Amino acid sequence: MKSKVTLTIAVILITALMIGCAQLGTVKQVAKEVGPRTLTGLNVTRDAKQMSGVPISVAKLAVGESVVLYARGSDNGKWFELPADVVVNWKADSELEVNPTTGHVVTVKVVSPISAVAFVTATTTTKDGKKLEAELQITHK
Repeated sequence: MKSKVTLTIAVILITALMIGCAQLGTVKQVAKEVGPRTLTGLNVTRDAKQMSGVPISVAKLAVGESVVLYARGSDNGKWFELPADVVVNWKADSELEVNPTTGHVVTVKVVSPISAVAFVTATTTTKDGKKLEAELQITHK
């Protein structure tokens, strides 16, 4: 009777060990997917929580109105927050004011009437020297 109990316990332990080892591969795979991302694209959004989907391309504002813009990185279509060491520079047409001109979050204000379309452009450079750009059109409300 003792040998049957010992054998049963040994089988249970070996089974548990095999299941645990099998799951370890899954854990390593998940950790690999969550690791550092490669910056392959730049997105601009008005929504601080947006981390997927289609980036905005147009905003309608009147003189004196402003909008907060957020720069996001993408790795083959998957959005992510940009690391602190990634510098994003912003430029705008003369009808617009960008404050600050460098950073991941900026405020764009319309300071004079827009005749047709004004543009705000965010640019950054990847570690391998590739220039990335995202543009937003501002039209008169």
